[in-house]
Amino acid sequence: MYRIKDASLSGQLEGLWLRNVEHCEWQGVICDNGVVVGLKLQDVSRNGTLATEIEFLRNFTYFMAGRNHLNGAIPSELAKLTKLEDLHLDHNKLSGTISSELAKLPKLKELHLCNNDLTGDANSFFCSPKKISSFGVDCGVVQCDCCYCNLALTGVASQSSEYIKFLPAKNAIDGNIGGPTAHTLSGYQEWWKVDLLKQSTILKIVVWNRPDCCKHRLSNSNVIILDETGTLIERREIGDASEKSKFEFSFDNLIGKTIKVQLKGRDYLDIAEVEVFGFKLEPINLKLTSTSSQLPTYENNSPAKNAIDGNIDGNIGGH
Repeated sequence: MYRIKDASLSGQLEGLWLRNVEHCEWQGVICDNGVVVGLKLQDVSRNGTLATEIEFLRNFTYFMAGRNHLNGAIPSELAKLTKLEDLHLDHNKLSGTISSELAKLPKLKELHLCNNDLTGDANSFFCSPKKISSFGVDCGVVQCDCCYCNLALTGVASQSSEYIKFLPAKNAIDGNIGGPTAHTLSGYQEWWKVDLLKQSTILKIVVWNRPDCCKHRLSNSNVIILDETGTLIERREIGDASEKSKFEFSFDNLIGKTIKVQLKGRDYLDIAEVEVFGFKLEPINLKLTSTSSQLPTYENNSPAKNAIDGNIDGNIGGH
């Protein structure tokens, strides 16, 4: 059976995976007719590294171990899991370069690696052509033109008021879901927002509640998406938050620039983290896709289309 390789973890694993219990009944282990086809160990506070022995789990279709404390490199042996479709290793402490071997997985559809310490250039082996329908990395660290990332990390946060100077708005976009939080004073319709700095394609927003206490403060609030003019594009509601650690909202390629969380009534607003997953829109030179015309040309090599060819040199035989 696959294990997370760390000697200090052995006692904890025995609490999860008991030797006298059928392995298909272990926590997070998914079986199909007695065969292990996946692991779902998200948010279970696992430590350790990913063992190279994972290559022997050839029937794996998904491996979900996000939001733990895994460290070390992603083993290239993962590329031997030819049935793997979903790989979720986001929000850990993994490091090193993303291996090009992962691009060889023939059935891989989703690869989530955000919020780690990974580096590299994934363009050549993942994006030319695009091989994975959903690929998440850390923007600005991993080079990947076909990947989504947490856009909030590079945004600018603000809030309606500040409880104390150690709990500013930027705490909710620092990549740490465990706090410290962004914390306002108690008031009517207190708000927090992040400006993504440019119009972006938004796929998902995750609002993380304060982890230690006072979860009810996020109750009865709105998650609001605004465009570059400040116009309301979409609104989603948060109801009773008293027992909730997070709220997730998915969107179908929604275009927006600012995400705002605002109370409907009077209370403190307390937020651990806001994640905005998507793509930043790149400006398009519409002239490059247009048609053009002019009066009779000076010479055959200087037609009207030369003015929209993207070349600013414009030197034509010295003229």
